[in-house]
Amino acid sequence: MLEPKQQLKAFLADKTEPMLELIIAAANINSGSDNASGIAEVTTLFQREFSSLTAVSRSLPLRSESPANDCAEIFEINPNATRRVLMLGHLDTVFPSDHHFNTCWRQGNRLRGPGVADMKGGIVVMLMALKALLKCELLPDLGLTVVLTPDEEIGSPRSRDLLRSMAQQHDCGLVFEPALEDGTLAGARKGSGNFQISVKGRSAHAGREFFNGINAVTGAASLAGALASLSDVQSNTSVNIAKITGGSAINVVPDTATMHFNVRVEDHQRMADMERAILALLEQFNSQGPCSFTLEGDFHRPPKVIDGAHQKLFSLLEACGDALNQTVKFRATGGCCDGNNLAAAGLPNIDTLGVLGGGIHSENEFLLIDSLVERALLTAFFITQLPRVMEKP
Repeated sequence: MLEPKQQLKAFLADKTEPMLELIIAAANINSGSDNASGIAEVTTLFQREFSSLTAVSRSLPLRSESPANDCAEIFEINPNATRRVLMLGHLDTVFPSDHHFNTCWRQGNRLRGPGVADMKGGIVVMLMALKALLKCELLPDLGLTVVLTPDEEIGSPRSRDLLRSMAQQHDCGLVFEPALEDGTLAGARKGSGNFQISVKGRSAHAGREFFNGINAVTGAASLAGALASLSDVQSNTSVNIAKITGGSAINVVPDTATMHFNVRVEDHQRMADMERAILALLEQFNSQGPCSFTLEGDFHRPPKVIDGAHQKLFSLLEACGDALNQTVKFRATGGCCDGNNLAAAGLPNIDTLGVLGGGIHSENEFLLIDSLVERALLTAFFITQLPRVMEKP
């Protein structure tokens, strides 16, 4: 009888081409976060694949008023097990339906294309790891819940509550975002907040009644400068003023403006400090006038801080990598993902188990073809070893 890792290696040895074919089929379907029909088409493709692994599956509407195609896809393997693992993927990409980067091609050891790394390739890695475990009859006494969501690239506004709820029903999480080209995985992650400020002034003719007007764009710009000054190198805190819109004709004092900005912080204390600082600036500007300012938004992804439970998972994955002659290392990152939300709900997780690649969120996106089987093998073997660090209920 072969050892588990040898059985998994034997099963996966010839799976590169089938994995590539499925990734290409998925990535050639545009599924930008706002492309409902494209997301529905990709959903159907992966429903067929994951449903072959289990009879326990469902489409769960994300909101009571959600349309039929605004759902999370859920697949459960060994659902009656007492120890449970949550496995996440997302179906959407950052590329809108009219984007020119809309097809895949091979370039040596690279597959180029929209979403090949982030994260249709990761979903296929997850799928093939599960196939290997089931085919080789190596699945330990764990319940595995696969969840595929349609809105991660826009901050998971509709699926966030579902994921936090499911986190409380599981013992650890595996997320299949891409690793870096050299195989480095994300460790600690910054928290991220997206905010919008609406500015109200007073319209006037820019020539005849300029001084009777209140320029909302100028007000937004002044507040933007104050917000930007909250950025701090020492604490690695950033405030990115991303967009200011407002105004109409050049001879009209604009009476409205809108500002969008993003804040990144390393820990929960700094997140609380920044929330207070933003509110204080808003109060200051509202009190001094002449514009009025209204704030919307929040920290939709709190910081992911590495605690003892996370470190157990990291150490186990490193050991699995050693056993498979794969180098596994972690590094803190300023990016964020659904792994942040799982950690915020108390669920330790590893969130970059997907393909090796780079150029994500750009037309330079690629995955490394030789990482497909490698990452499926690492994931499958890791799952066989998970009971070592999971307490029995």
